[in-house]
Amino acid sequence: MQEDSGLLKDIFSPIDLHFASFMEELSGRKDLNLFLASAILSYLNREGHICIDLGQLEGQRFPLDQESPSITCPRLRDWIKSLKGSDVVGEPGEYKPLVLDQNQRLYLYRYWRYEQGLVEYLKERAKGVKDIDRIQRLKESIKKLFPQRSKDNVDWQVIGCIVAFLKRFCVITGGPGTGKTYLLSRIISLYLELISEELNIVIATPTGKAAFRVQDSLSSSLPAIPLPEALKREFPKEAFTLHRLLGYRHGYTTFYHNRKNPLNVDLLIIDEASMVDLPLFYKLLDALPEHSSLILLGDKDQLASVQPGSVLADICNAGQSNGFTAPFSRTLKDISGYDIQSIEVKNSISDCIVELKEYHRFDPKSGIYRISRKIKEGDLEGTMSLFRSPELSDVEFVSINSFKEVYEIIQKEVVSQYAPLCFKENPEELLKIITDFRILCATRIGPGGSLDLNSFIQEILQREGIIRVEGRWYKGCPIIITRNDYNLQLFNGDLGILAKAEDGNLMAYFSTSEGSFRFYPPSILSSYELAYAITVHKSQGSEFDFVLLILPERDSPLLCKELIYTAITRAKRKVKILAHEDILRSALKRETKRVSGIEDALRSY
Repeated sequence: MQEDSGLLKDIFSPIDLHFASFMEELSGRKDLNLFLASAILSYLNREGHICIDLGQLEGQRFPLDQESPSITCPRLRDWIKSLKGSDVVGEPGEYKPLVLDQNQRLYLYRYWRYEQGLVEYLKERAKGVKDIDRIQRLKESIKKLFPQRSKDNVDWQVIGCIVAFLKRFCVITGGPGTGKTYLLSRIISLYLELISEELNIVIATPTGKAAFRVQDSLSSSLPAIPLPEALKREFPKEAFTLHRLLGYRHGYTTFYHNRKNPLNVDLLIIDEASMVDLPLFYKLLDALPEHSSLILLGDKDQLASVQPGSVLADICNAGQSNGFTAPFSRTLKDISGYDIQSIEVKNSISDCIVELKEYHRFDPKSGIYRISRKIKEGDLEGTMSLFRSPELSDVEFVSINSFKEVYEIIQKEVVSQYAPLCFKENPEELLKIITDFRILCATRIGPGGSLDLNSFIQEILQREGIIRVEGRWYKGCPIIITRNDYNLQLFNGDLGILAKAEDGNLMAYFSTSEGSFRFYPPSILSSYELAYAITVHKSQGSEFDFVLLILPERDSPLLCKELIYTAITRAKRKVKILAHEDILRSALKRETKRVSGIEDALRSY
């Protein structure tokens, strides 16, 4: 749990208190210890934690509501004894509403089951190496796929490709611009060339926007891949959302595909895996056939899913990236020629994890690159020093004392950046203006949230004559889709622009992977919002030329170093941050560590 949880006030919602009362009612007696544990568990599940660590909560104070005095969490020994005596709390494996494990972690039963199922799957898949009799062919293919690889220093893209081919489970992690999608195309090539062109390879992502992006990237990379045209035609033509892949059923909590009705897939690749929550991960693994292989790609340092769990980060933290057991190090050296130092570990999860650290998108001397590295390393003073450095032309931190200053700066920036909207008609030019500059917010609601800023920006642009708001829709209006619409092939997070078609009617335009546009009457769009400003969560998987990041005037547990890192790395050319220095410092100090047992379980087997 986050370190400042004891300072939170009025945290329990009606649903938390209702759940706690329900647990008391099921237990058959009044029990303040059970009530408090249940309320905290409900609250922290909503905050993204899988379970609660009772040891971390010992002695902390929580208010039940604004009128009641705070109550203090009891001594750990007494709390555990009380919970174990309740009829609604069971040991691992018992079918009871709550599960208390040997490490003093308390779970909802379903989350305990999800976690156990995921851990068992990964333990089994992490074992050993696939039986292959094509080592010489593998060496030759690697040389062909990576003709420019370094001879002296380890090329981790080469190692990632080999690991993904040899292991039944593999994680490729790395920051933006480290070449994860480039590596993905080489991994697919290796499977098609050395195993079979009849392999059923499936790519899936947590969002439609991410699916569109990886599909577009793979399509553009095909011409440069040294494969026969016949094999290139076997590349996956489409990326799926995880819900679409599993067979989403409206009104049901289960999917069409499951253990009894598994997916037809030999190799499953999940891109943007940091955004996948624990329940969805479990249901995905439950639907995978026994023979299939699984590859996860994502940035472990980015924001996790808004739903419970930080599975990718937990897996990566359980192992040591780019550190392998002695037997596997020898195998990698035999194939790659690189002498990789082995590590002493009790498990083989490290053999499945490769971290890409060489950035291709950012200049190593750029402020965006240097600051993002400092944030990842947890170097607060180093980060703040770089923010203040006058030498960095691509990063600017403006320390503000009141939110009035924020609105004044936003007004100046949007008038400057969006001025061309008034005399552009072409949807491509309009969309470029909107996507070149992006305001990112930490929250959606409240002062400084995306809803508040979108209304403010629209008023400013109308007052300046840059846009003409005539009803709900107008030329130059940027929108973001907020719910997947498979009929229109529009997905949560897709950005569009309203422009006039040849017949003079306003249409909503969305770019396609072929460089053209899909366009629709705005009246048929089912769910969308204004998009002058969007949340950092919504920006994941996107790139913008210039990013303006707005932090709220009050501190919040939502503000964390992962949010700052994600926002900064969305910018290609420049990033500007508006925040009170104390708020920025507090965010950079706060690391989102969601409580779960995944890391311990994978590390200890």
